[in-house]
Amino acid sequence: MAYEKSSREPRDIAGTILAAVGATFLIFGLLWWSFGIKTLVKFPARFERKVSFEGKYTRFSMTHGIQKLSEPPKVSYAGVIRFRSEDASYTKKAAVVLESIKVQDALGEPGVLTSLESRYVFDRIDARGIKSRLSTSNGKVVDRTGAVYPVFPVGTRKDSYEVFCPDTDSSFPANFKGESKRFNLGVFLFKGGFKGRPLVDSSLEARRLPRWTTFGSLKRELAGAGVPVDEMVKAAYTRLTEKEKATLDSFSDSMKIRLDYLADVEWEAAVEPVSGTVVEVIKSRMKIYVNPDPSALMPLLQIFASRSDDPIVSKYMSQVEQQNVLEPKKLCAIEEKWTSGSVEKIVKEAHSRKNTIIIIKKYVLYGSILFGAALLFAGFLIKREKHHHQLQKEEISA
Repeated sequence: MAYEKSSREPRDIAGTILAAVGATFLIFGLLWWSFGIKTLVKFPARFERKVSFEGKYTRFSMTHGIQKLSEPPKVSYAGVIRFRSEDASYTKKAAVVLESIKVQDALGEPGVLTSLESRYVFDRIDARGIKSRLSTSNGKVVDRTGAVYPVFPVGTRKDSYEVFCPDTDSSFPANFKGESKRFNLGVFLFKGGFKGRPLVDSSLEARRLPRWTTFGSLKRELAGAGVPVDEMVKAAYTRLTEKEKATLDSFSDSMKIRLDYLADVEWEAAVEPVSGTVVEVIKSRMKIYVNPDPSALMPLLQIFASRSDDPIVSKYMSQVEQQNVLEPKKLCAIEEKWTSGSVEKIVKEAHSRKNTIIIIKKYVLYGSILFGAALLFAGFLIKREKHHHQLQKEEISA
């Protein structure tokens, strides 16, 4: 009996130790889930990435969109995007990433984005933009609150996300469109866009699109499109009132007229969902429309319309209608996409990041819970066996 007692005590101690260790692992798993994952699974510091892209440019009309080009010129070009984290501006919650875009080929065509520098401030966990004075586009403060890019959230869902467009200082929804693979890496596909949004001044400057023109320059383009304004004025002038003549006289060749621009955008990207890495921008297409300020031209057009009985004015006013002078006209189209070589490199980065996140979120967490539960259960069994033997001993003594 003494031997049995002595053998039970070490087993009882072992059971207690196993249960305690198991409980420790379970507590560790709970703490890991509550704090460890949020601490480790977030956008990293010391982030750098270089992306090469290819572009195609098509020009459809002259500066004012009125004179169409019979053979639209098409130009191919290349460029580079560099992403770099500004670690000194990081906080526990927010990341700051600088994006620099430069076109390598010297293009004289208006509309192509030759260079742009944007600074993104976003939540390090869910990747959504945070309102901050550090959030800029070509030095101008912009509000990207809630928008994603250059990264999607860790654990990207089959959902809709807002993507910011610096050309319009506005966001558009990018919707989940399916699953695919890039170099054997599973990705989610997102597509989005918009139509008819005005381009902001910083975009016009970066794309070398003139904000202002002169009436003389506009007249020359109208003449090239078959609308000789000077000839129409000469034909109608003798029949005009003094007020109408004064109005026409105010349209000097040096008179400034604002040019308004609208854009249609289509965007498509591939995202590795575990890490939220944008591994490829498949398509970034923009159509730019231009129109001279209609309000500036309206007094002139109203005078011509009131003299439509004049054969010369009538002849050319029909041409004005054909040119849709008051409607936005297609100026150019730009389409860009990331190169296959860049995509392959980013896929490798995303694969490594994905594996790290899986280890942190699943293997460490589930391993701690399962191992802790197993030890706790083993300790419970040992303690239960000791209690069972104690009951048997009491029955025999009785």
